[in-house]
Amino acid sequence: MSNKAFLFLTENRVTATRAGWMQQQTPAENEMEVPFEGFNPENYMFKKYNAETKEFVADEHTAKILSDIAAAMAQAPKPPLPIPTGDFKQLFTLGERAAIKALAQQDFLVQEFLSTLDDPTVLTVDLNSNMVSDYLNHLVTTNTITAERKTAVLANQQP
Repeated sequence: MSNKAFLFLTENRVTATRAGWMQQQTPAENEMEVPFEGFNPENYMFKKYNAETKEFVADEHTAKILSDIAAAMAQAPKPPLPIPTGDFKQLFTLGERAAIKALAQQDFLVQEFLSTLDDPTVLTVDLNSNMVSDYLNHLVTTNTITAERKTAVLANQQP
């Protein structure tokens, strides 16, 4: 394995890095080889390559590109991290919690999920897990919560 990274060049501008150093020993025609040790893509990305000075330089487009990327990243929804079990329970209103407990007396799926939440070894709930999604879908199907509330719970939004 080479200790070089390969940068993908289009119109003398670096637009992406490639994992080419794992499979190629030499760069392709539109790639440039750079030392991998201490490699920081920000030193190369969205900058023009000056063949005379052999340097990457920012131009009038670089700041706009980086600003657009930062704005897009700020607006992108962030996936919820696993949250403490107690916080998950608080995502439901008091009325919803009462309805869920009542449903659990006759619904094994709800009963099983609640027992999992009450297990002292279960410290967090992953809002992205299939189990949570299936549970919430079941609550919607049984008219225990609305589809809008399901969406709010998955987004970790307090009622």
